[in-house]
Amino acid sequence: MAADIVASCGQLPLAVRVAGARLATRRQWTPRLLASRLTDERHRLDELSAGDQRIRASIELSVHGLEPAGQTAIRRLGHLGLPDFRSWVVAYALDVDIDVAEQVVEHLVDHHLVDYTFVDDTGQVRYRLHDLVRIYAKEEADRRESQADFAASTARIVGGWAAVLNVLWEHIGDNVYSGAIPVTTPAMGDDVAPEVLGTALIDPRGWLDIEQASLVLGVERAAELGLHELALAVASVLCMSTYALNNVQDLWDRAHGAAMTAAHAAGNARGEAILLAELGQLRYEQDRFADARQHLTDAVERFRELHDRRGEASALSALGLACRDQGCLPEAEHFLSRAAAVCRDLADDRATGHCQRLLGSVHLERGDFEAADTALADGLAAYRRAGSRRGEALTLRTIGLTYRARGRLADAEEAFTGALAMFRQLEDASLTALCLRGLAKTYIRMGRLDEAREPLETALATHRSERDGWAEAMALRTMGELELVAGRLDAAEKCLTSALDMFRAQGATLCRARTQRDLARLVLARGDETTARAILLEAIETFRTYGSREYGELKAAVIPLQ
Repeated sequence: MAADIVASCGQLPLAVRVAGARLATRRQWTPRLLASRLTDERHRLDELSAGDQRIRASIELSVHGLEPAGQTAIRRLGHLGLPDFRSWVVAYALDVDIDVAEQVVEHLVDHHLVDYTFVDDTGQVRYRLHDLVRIYAKEEADRRESQADFAASTARIVGGWAAVLNVLWEHIGDNVYSGAIPVTTPAMGDDVAPEVLGTALIDPRGWLDIEQASLVLGVERAAELGLHELALAVASVLCMSTYALNNVQDLWDRAHGAAMTAAHAAGNARGEAILLAELGQLRYEQDRFADARQHLTDAVERFRELHDRRGEASALSALGLACRDQGCLPEAEHFLSRAAAVCRDLADDRATGHCQRLLGSVHLERGDFEAADTALADGLAAYRRAGSRRGEALTLRTIGLTYRARGRLADAEEAFTGALAMFRQLEDASLTALCLRGLAKTYIRMGRLDEAREPLETALATHRSERDGWAEAMALRTMGELELVAGRLDAAEKCLTSALDMFRAQGATLCRARTQRDLARLVLARGDETTARAILLEAIETFRTYGSREYGELKAAVIPLQ
C-alpha cells in the first residue's frame, strides 16, 4: 500500500509528507484506505492536504508565477493529458513558432512543473508534466479555457500528428503485413517540419511505439470536441500503419471507439463504414474471426449503400480472408471474386494482386490446382505491374504452397527460397518467419529433418515475440509434424495438442481438423488404432463439411500413414 501511495503522489517528496501527515492525524485510517482515496484523480489534490500543507496551493503558486504563455501552455497540456511530449506540441497548442515554444517549455522546467524524460534519435528532448501538475492543469483548463480554444489547439496538434502519419504511410504503405487494401487513400503528406516529423521515417516502429499512447489520446480529445473528420483521419491511418508495424492492438480499440462515437454523433455515414471495416480488419489481426466477419459484413453493406466501390472492395477482400481462415471456403471464394472484379474496374493493380493471391489460396484449399495456378499467375503479374516487391514475394510463397500440396517438392523449395530472399531484403521479420515455416515443412516432406528444425524454431520464436497466435499455432503444428516423423512422440504430442487448443480458441476449423489428422497418426504410432480412427473420422467429416481438398485425399482410406 505504501508503494501505491507514493505512486499516487508522483514520487513528489512534499506530497508524500502530506500523505503521511494525513495518516498521522487520522489514526483510524489505514494505508489501504488512503491509497484507495488517492486513486480517483478528480479528488486527489483535495486528499493531499493536511493543516497548512496543501499540494494544490503549492502548484498554484508556481503556475501563477509563470508568464501568460506558460500558464496557457500548462492548461492546454493538462487538457490533452499526454504521457510525454516534444516542444512542437507546445508550439501548436499556443500557435507560436517552435523557438518561442522551446523558451516556454524551458521556463516550465525552471519552475519545476515539467520534467525531462529523454532525448530522441534526432536530438529532440521529450518532456512530461508531473502527474499532480497534470491533474491541477486539467482542473484549470476546465475552469478557464473555452471549448473554442480547446478545439482550435487540439485541431492544430492532432493535425500535426495526422500529417506525420500520412508521410509515414507513404513511406511504409507497401509494408502492410496482411496485404489489406486500405479503405481510404491517406492524403499526400505536405511538407512536415523536422521537429514534428521527428524519427518517424528514421525508425517508424520506434516512433509509433513512443507516440501511440499520445496519438490515441489525441483521437479521443478530438472526438470529444466534435472534430470527427480529424479523429477519423488519425484513427484510420494509425490503424493501417499499425498493421505494418505490429504495434499494440488494444490501443486501436480505443482510437476506433472514440472516432466511431464522433462519426455517429455527426451523422458521418462514410466515416462509420470506414471504421467498421477497419475494426473488422483489427479483429482479424487479433484472430477473432467471427467478430471480424460480422463487422466486415456490416461494412460491405454500408459501402454499397454509399456507392463507395473502393470501400466495398476493401471490406469484401478482408471478409474473404476471414472466411478462408475459418474454413468457409465457398464464401471466401465468392467474396474474393467480387473484390477482385471491383479492383480490376478501379485499375488498382496492387489491390487486384492482393485479391488474386488470396483467391489462389482458396482454390488451393479446395484442391482446384488449375484455378489456383491461374489466380496466382494473375496476382503475380498484377503485383509486378504495381512494383510491389512484398506482394510479389507473398505470391511466390503461396505458389510454393501449391507445389508442396502436389508433391512437387523441389519446385516448392525453389519458390519458398525465392520469396524468403525477398522478405529478407525487405527486412520483414513477420513474413520471413511465415516463409521459413513453409520451407521447413517442405524439408520435412523431403525427409531433410535436420535442415527443417532451425528455420522452424526461428519462425516459432518470431511469431511468439509478435504475439501472432494463429501463426504460432501453425508453427507448433509443423513442429509437431517434425517430431512425429522423427519418432519423438511425446514432443510431437505436446506441440500438436497446444496447436489444437489454440485453433479451437480461434475458431480456425480447418486448421483444427488438420491438426487432428496429425494427432491420429501419432495415436496410431502408439498402437491405438481405435482412438486414431475416431480422431481421423472427425477430421474427415470437417473436411467434407467445408469442402477442403483433404476430403478427397482421405476419403478412400481410414488411417492413412503418410
